[in-house]
Amino acid sequence: MKLPHSFNVTTALYILDTSSVINLVLSGYAVEIISALPGQFVIPECIHLIILKEAALKSRYESIIRPLSESNKLNVIPLADNKEDIFLSLITGSNLESLSDDEASAIAIAAIAQGMLITSDLKVRTVCSKKHPDIQLVDFIDMLHYVHDSKLIGKNEFLAMIENLQVFTNISRLVFAAN
Repeated sequence: MKLPHSFNVTTALYILDTSSVINLVLSGYAVEIISALPGQFVIPECIHLIILKEAALKSRYESIIRPLSESNKLNVIPLADNKEDIFLSLITGSNLESLSDDEASAIAIAAIAQGMLITSDLKVRTVCSKKHPDIQLVDFIDMLHYVHDSKLIGKNEFLAMIENLQVFTNISRLVFAAN
């Protein structure tokens, strides 16, 4: 998949959903990935708080968020009141058409701010495409390919990121299969 032209725009705004934040942390190269891309990245505050509660991710996440926040490449923002109607429309309805609070927050922020939503979650992509077709969606793995193909990160780093993510995916498949 070819990424939208907006990955080359220095004023672009990228909203990271929960799956993308977790993938960035687990990739081992979050600072390099976000620093390599132009534009501003945003994590909704509720996602930030969820990640901080996860013991397995907390220290790695904190080591990433601090330098990126200090360099103004990434900001954690709360869901503002003007996004509440969009948020509520995303958390209500049937199980197939509703999302969790964190994912609904990411879409609401992307809708109001006219940002691009970076996600690897199929349900988020499906609901967002249906309810907010104007939001540009990019899969996290496509973002990694863009960073690699644009020579913003070396081949060895790219392969290490993929390996880190594959280890996580294989472990989660084993955990889900065991339950």
